[in-house]
Amino acid sequence: MSPLVSHIDVYSYDEDDMVLDPKLPEHLAHFGIDIMSMKKTDKTMVELEIDANNKVCVLYYILFYYMSILVLLYVYG
Repeated sequence: MSPLVSHIDVYSYDEDDMVLDPKLPEHLAHFGIDIMSMKKTDKTMVELEIDANNKVCVLYYILFYYMSILVLLYVYG
């Protein structure tokens, strides 16, 4: 996780905005959190949205496939 640590933004109350914290591992170590040894376990919101969109696309494909079969059966059957 070390290459991405410099790209994590945190909220700054002084600036009332999100800022990059280049010393984030040191700041979190103060509270006993070793960010350098952590690994990703959950999906990000973007990954969850991609999964949801893929499921919708598959459902539309299946629906279109079966509707095409029903139309063909109605027309030629």
